[in-house]
Amino acid sequence: MKLTKLFSILTLVLGLSFCLNSCNDTTTTTEPVVTVEKLAAPTNLEATSIDSQTVKIRWTSSTDETNASFKGYEIRYDNKVFNAALKGANEIEIPQLTSIEHSFTVRVLTSDSTKKLNSEFTTVKWAPAWRFANDAKIKFYSSANTTNGSGLVLFDTDENFPYNLTVKDLNLWTLGINDKTTDGSIKFGPAKSLDYTNSTGKELKNVVISKTYVEVDKLSDVYDSKALDTKEYLGSAESIDLSKITTTKKGIVLIVKETTTAGTIYAKIFLKKGDNGFFVGTDKLTRYINGEVSYQKIPNLPYAK
Repeated sequence: MKLTKLFSILTLVLGLSFCLNSCNDTTTTTEPVVTVEKLAAPTNLEATSIDSQTVKIRWTSSTDETNASFKGYEIRYDNKVFNAALKGANEIEIPQLTSIEHSFTVRVLTSDSTKKLNSEFTTVKWAPAWRFANDAKIKFYSSANTTNGSGLVLFDTDENFPYNLTVKDLNLWTLGINDKTTDGSIKFGPAKSLDYTNSTGKELKNVVISKTYVEVDKLSDVYDSKALDTKEYLGSAESIDLSKITTTKKGIVLIVKETTTAGTIYAKIFLKKGDNGFFVGTDKLTRYINGEVSYQKIPNLPYAK
């Protein structure tokens, strides 16, 4: 009888002990940490102005294009979704823009919306600019030609277009050439740099050109990633010698900066090669250099060309 009672007591103690241990077990199950994969952003985002309402951007493709979740690119301007580009695309035009500075962003699109929100992006600022081309007025005639001008005003408010001018209007020139030299040089630059006698009695424009030029086949081939006020410029009395420039492309592009009472105006000019260096024709009385102009009418807006 005593042994049975002792056995019952031991069984009860063991049962209570098991119950207490089970009830006091506070062990929780930890969820595994999910690492959201970030796909590499496109790089080298650059922009160029196509016309007064259109900007074109281009970029270097993401290094993660081969990733299974890579879908394409999302293009935004001013934080608004504009369009999407497929895998392999690296440029797009954004039309119907206003003539102000815009911010353009390119981001990776993925098949997983969570990854999309965590994908890297790249941004560039730019603005539209007015484009002028293929007109008889955008020409620089030889210095020997006194009927047609060797100088150009990049934007004439009366004509609403670039306008060709002779030396008698030297004070109105933005840029010009002087090929009436003893050493065979062809000077190109602001009027102050061309060694013409200023008989107008008026101050010449405060204009400078970039220290370097870009060899291209067309003006819209010139892209930038930084504002034009970050570029280096020659002094107002300095020019370049076109006779020393040889290129396999169709011409060269230089940046132009003009300081006015309203502010700084930026432009770019495309000087086209002719059949005689940069000149079309060989007769010094009639030969000329063809040009195209991209002009930003809005002062102090360096994000355009």
